[in-house]
Amino acid sequence: MLSFYLITWTLFFVPLLFLPFFEDRFHFPKIISFYLCTALLILTTSIKIFKEKRVILPNKRLLITYYLLLITFLLSTLFSLHPLTSLFGLYSTYINSLIHFLALSTFAFCTLQINWPKRLNQVAAYISASAAIASTFALVQFSQYFFDFRELYRVRSTIGEPNRLAFFLAASLPFSIYVFLKSKNSFIKIITFINFILTTTTILLTLSRASWIALFLSFITLSFLYFKTRPKFAFKKFARENKYYLIVILLLIVFSLPFLGTKILDRNLAVIRDLKTGGGSINTRLQNWQVVWQTIKNRESWHQHLLGTGPSTIAYTYLKNRPTFLNQNPIEKNWNTTVVRNQFLDILTNTGILGLFFFLAILAILFSQIAKNLKTLAKNPAFWLAISSFSIIFFSSLFYYQTITTSVYFWFSLGLLTSILGKQKLKLKKPFFILLVGVSITTASLITLGKVIIADLAFSKENFEKAVKINPYNNVYKRQLISSLVKQAENNKDFEKAKQAISQAEKAVSINPVSAGNQYALQLANYKTGVLFDKSFHQKALAAGEKRLVFDPSHAGPYDTQGLIYLDVGELKKALFYFKKALEVDPQNLESYLHAGEALKQMGKIEKAIIYYQIALEKNPNWPFAQKELEKVKSLLDKDLKDIR
Repeated sequence: MLSFYLITWTLFFVPLLFLPFFEDRFHFPKIISFYLCTALLILTTSIKIFKEKRVILPNKRLLITYYLLLITFLLSTLFSLHPLTSLFGLYSTYINSLIHFLALSTFAFCTLQINWPKRLNQVAAYISASAAIASTFALVQFSQYFFDFRELYRVRSTIGEPNRLAFFLAASLPFSIYVFLKSKNSFIKIITFINFILTTTTILLTLSRASWIALFLSFITLSFLYFKTRPKFAFKKFARENKYYLIVILLLIVFSLPFLGTKILDRNLAVIRDLKTGGGSINTRLQNWQVVWQTIKNRESWHQHLLGTGPSTIAYTYLKNRPTFLNQNPIEKNWNTTVVRNQFLDILTNTGILGLFFFLAILAILFSQIAKNLKTLAKNPAFWLAISSFSIIFFSSLFYYQTITTSVYFWFSLGLLTSILGKQKLKLKKPFFILLVGVSITTASLITLGKVIIADLAFSKENFEKAVKINPYNNVYKRQLISSLVKQAENNKDFEKAKQAISQAEKAVSINPVSAGNQYALQLANYKTGVLFDKSFHQKALAAGEKRLVFDPSHAGPYDTQGLIYLDVGELKKALFYFKKALEVDPQNLESYLHAGEALKQMGKIEKAIIYYQIALEKNPNWPFAQKELEKVKSLLDKDLKDIR
């Protein structure tokens, strides 16, 4: 029972957790709560196995394929560009790491140990309620904009992003329908029907085209399976039994068409416009896939083709292969790609051909077993529930990655399907060993998670030193501490703080040398120390900057910073070279125009300097600082003309 309630708790609360006292208020509470529940699930499941002296496993084909996928993940992590990132994942993303994969598969394994036919109604009701609460919160958000007659607002609710919210709600819809159809209690039927209406309305208000396509494809697939096993659908009987509910749905459609209908139509027509103009989110996604595919083609070694560059390492490889033309896209220019917006492409990138092959093999085995036993399975309502949610997430994975919430639902549905399709019971001679392992893993997990939570609470309160002390492997914490120390050194002219910043930056680079962000932190700490105290530090800043350019050659920032360092040491030609390179990479990087103008001014090329200042002002007329600099350099030109006369 404890395992059942922990699974139910996870499915109900994870989508709803939104805690403002963490730095990452949306995703961090969700992933931590999922890990906490999974850690406790390991304990309760190991106790159950110990008492019963048996364990329930998937069928042999599925189990062997899973082991092969697990071995691929382990090898991919071992040979990763950065094993620590592959093991734990990236802060603010968290998903697709080895730990995340192990937690999800453990969650599915624990799901397999439960006798679901007796308890499925209850868990379905909780999931339906979770979706209804998230939808209500979203509608409250929307109402604040609607009544102010503003432009249509894409709701985010407790998930924090419209697409992610839509995918979660779409995956939860089958659970609401299941409760509605199974319940004989009128009150429960009404409540579930309201939940269904709230959820459907919110999915529309997210304006998530990918979720609409996923729902449509899933509906087509399920309809095909249904009519293949049951050629006749008793529509008259269904309509007679649910006539009032159908009338309400028709009325809602009629009344919402004038408002929602036009917005939905416009949203879909925007695809055609975006494809013609080259803008919009659809082109951003296509460009993202194009770069990822180029990244896959540009593997540096043979084992990367087989095992990928390591779980969660797309953040590093994407930057190295990112083309400069993406700087023309305002969305992509500032987009920090840490996950591919296609789950299958993400698996291929991070864990290689083997990772994708074994993942697809698991799905292929499931689908083949479904096809083989479809007539028998069609009589089981639990099958339709599991396959509905599973298929919605499967199709949505073609257009987006699996988020924390949808990945939990995906693996829960996978465990449920495995349980329905057939499982094997294995008797254990030494169950105490399983109990010992379970207690050890739970204890270690709870201690680790406790430290992670305390560190993030300290970080959210801007106590960066405490956060780094508790969790020294988190690069985001370290970079914020470095930035804080640099500011203190600047404001107070404190050389000790500057040295501390350099020391922390060196530690960050030693922990993760392939991170462009860490190289920038080291570059910045040495550059500021050189400007404030001793110019000999500039050499270390330039060395870090060159490494940063290796990892991030397509953004203007790395070139511009190198130029500033050369400018400060008086190497004006090199400074101008880097400023021009920054503008070549991104002509919209306005600061580089001013910096190039400053370099030319110091070289005595006043007329050329004026041109750069004027271009900056043409691109941004409302820039007082650029206007002042232009006036200064013009006054220098006037002075030179007077001297000549």
